[in-house]
Amino acid sequence: MGIPIIFIHWGKSDYLKYAIHQAKLQNPTSEVFLISDVKPTKSSIFTYYDLKQYLNKINDFENIYIHLNSVPKWYTILWFKRWFALNNFIKGKKIEGPFLYLDSDVLLYCDITKEYKIFEQFDITINGERGPQYTFFKNSFILDQFCKFIFSQYTDKISFSLLKEKYEYHQVSKIDGGVDDMTILFNFCKLKTYQIGNTHNVYNNKMFEDNICASEGFEFDNKRKIKKIYWDKKIPYGRLLENESSIIFNALHFQGFAKKYMHLFYSGNDLFFEKILSKIRNLYYLIKNKK
Repeated sequence: MGIPIIFIHWGKSDYLKYAIHQAKLQNPTSEVFLISDVKPTKSSIFTYYDLKQYLNKINDFENIYIHLNSVPKWYTILWFKRWFALNNFIKGKKIEGPFLYLDSDVLLYCDITKEYKIFEQFDITINGERGPQYTFFKNSFILDQFCKFIFSQYTDKISFSLLKEKYEYHQVSKIDGGVDDMTILFNFCKLKTYQIGNTHNVYNNKMFEDNICASEGFEFDNKRKIKKIYWDKKIPYGRLLENESSIIFNALHFQGFAKKYMHLFYSGNDLFFEKILSKIRNLYYLIKNKK
């Protein structure tokens, strides 16, 4: 069996099916789990679990949480809740590890069980400085420790004062954002206690791409406002502006508005009618926004 892949998602989103099907397409021996508050159509591709049953003890965190972000509180706190839900799920299913958490706006183009050999020396991975979109956990212990660390950031006076300083800097500098779960993940990975791997680093001419909306030194598609993507046997890659060398993308992260492009980058031969519906839906919103 391959390494388990876990998605956590709130609401009903058109792009979610592409993320799940792409993950299973590249990882047929891995179990794919969807933990969501919306029950999807039954599928043999993944196993669905009701999110509500994994939100126990979330109130404990909500009681100590103080909002320090320009993003609305209800939305920001969902980002924190996913880690507690994931922790409860892993404990409930007695999954020891390793396992992979994926954001639902990610398309995976590699066999993660093979790629994990690069990261198996690490306790947890991060993408770039604080990206959680592809997070490998070596075992259930490290996830549990991260969840406890989230609590400590709000209960320890010194730790919380540093969070307040960050938020105040955002306000004074008139920068959107502030403190969120990625801030806490960044702080957790700064600890000397654990071995941290970075999936954004290039290895064997491959990397896990951070944000398709940013150039990051790669050729850029100015029309779509995303990285320019090339293909070789259904595997995407980008070309560096510096020396025109090609880097294979193990995965692409369709952050923000780029989610509307996910159906175009899905490499499977199924979901034909779903792709047509996605194109019609995108066209509808394009026309609507121009009015």
